[in-house]
Amino acid sequence: MGKIKLNKMKRKRSSQGAESKKVSVDELRRTLGLPDGTEFLGYTIYSEKSDEFLAEFMDLPKEGLVKITWTQSPVSAACYKALGKAVKISEECLGSIVVGLFDTGSQIITVNMSGNFGGGAGDTELI
Repeated sequence: MGKIKLNKMKRKRSSQGAESKKVSVDELRRTLGLPDGTEFLGYTIYSEKSDEFLAEFMDLPKEGLVKITWTQSPVSAACYKALGKAVKISEECLGSIVVGLFDTGSQIITVNMSGNFGGGAGDTELI
């Protein structure tokens, strides 16, 4: 599994101002140098400390419980289409970050999405 941080994207997005809140998946693919045909699978939650991905998150407010299950494999990770939802769930999982998952066909690439585009949490989304 490859891991990529978006330091270059952070600087680029910060200089563009607050009006630009959407980044195309194609733009991100080009910036990262991913091969054509790379599929964006969605956003998931990653625990840096345990090196695991969120497999299941179930909030049971009536019972006052939250069920969280982790997995070693990004293939088994729960994926979310909306960055805002992933950020909200990540806030419930201490020490976690939001990553984007990309399938190149031969491997799954993870891209750190937490704090890489500037602005508030969940205000920038891949389109």
